[in-house]
Amino acid sequence: MFDSFKQYLRTICYYCYLLIFLIGLWTLNLLGIFASILLKRSDARRLLRQFVYRCVQRYIALLIRSGCLLTNHEVLKHLGTSGRGSVIIANHPSILDAPIFLSQIPNVICVFKSALKQGLLLSKAASILGYLSNDTGIGLLRGMVDALEQDETVLIFPEGTRTSAGGDFSQFNRSYALAAMRSQVSIQLVYIDSDTPILSKRQHFLRAGTFPGKFNFELGPTIEPGDFQTVRQVHRFVENWYRMRMENLVPSPRTFLPVKCCFTQDEAQITASFTVPESPFYCLGHMPGNPLVPGYVQMAWVREVLSQYEPRPVLRSRYIRWKFIQPILPSDCVTIVIVASDSRFQVGFYKGESKVTQGRVILELDSD
Repeated sequence: MFDSFKQYLRTICYYCYLLIFLIGLWTLNLLGIFASILLKRSDARRLLRQFVYRCVQRYIALLIRSGCLLTNHEVLKHLGTSGRGSVIIANHPSILDAPIFLSQIPNVICVFKSALKQGLLLSKAASILGYLSNDTGIGLLRGMVDALEQDETVLIFPEGTRTSAGGDFSQFNRSYALAAMRSQVSIQLVYIDSDTPILSKRQHFLRAGTFPGKFNFELGPTIEPGDFQTVRQVHRFVENWYRMRMENLVPSPRTFLPVKCCFTQDEAQITASFTVPESPFYCLGHMPGNPLVPGYVQMAWVREVLSQYEPRPVLRSRYIRWKFIQPILPSDCVTIVIVASDSRFQVGFYKGESKVTQGRVILELDSD
């Protein structure tokens, strides 16, 4: 009975929050109109972006505190902080995932659905904020390239709309790949796992549904400039990654390793060679001003390399006597050499001829 009462209260809260959200959009649009009249465009843009960031931050925090929303959105907070242009792409299960991004990434430029431009809720404010409509074709591409060349962060949902009711992805628009390759910036893949029908295509927005709404954000691979030679290659990799990720109930095994990684195997030895990205997400916030690759990432690299060759599921990994001799930095060329003996592995990390990390790994494998 108590659970039913809590669900009833959360349903009331949902409609209150929905009303607050609509009022917030109207307020933002009115503020945009007055700011465009009274201030220079650059000042108006800076004011509105701060307004959006602060308000959406508080709005999402309110949803979490009231029990209507459960999310790990803090994993997004280091995205877009490198000081260089970047593209963030994600699937789009619900209207609510866009505000969650906006609450964690200040000054992000969002590519929004063209239908929103036709109404009075967002049209003026979106123009001042620098947001881009997905119906403009070549205009969208030029807008994205201009923003990226000014070291802005662009958030785009390549499906162009929310994920369909059946959970299948719509065909991705290639504009993100064209803009990123033309501007020579990285593309960060983010997968949103959500089982809630709230504000999705599966359910009318006036139906409250069951609470809390759950959104799990998973940082996928980062595609660096030069990883692929053509837009088609980038697009094919991205679409395949999202489809494979959606079909599997476990996180993608390629989360930390760069996309461009060379693997070789010779009898009992496995070798992986790659270049650490210039500004990987796992270095942001770690040793600010002097970023280096954390130890847990180096261990994750080993696990991901081994997963390429071990057909059986890994139940647990044990890391024994690891020694970090020299730091591994962004842009370093790294070679991982793994010598296998049953489920035990001797690991060495090299920069050129110098060994920088060493240790052992023991895997506990599924016997079925």
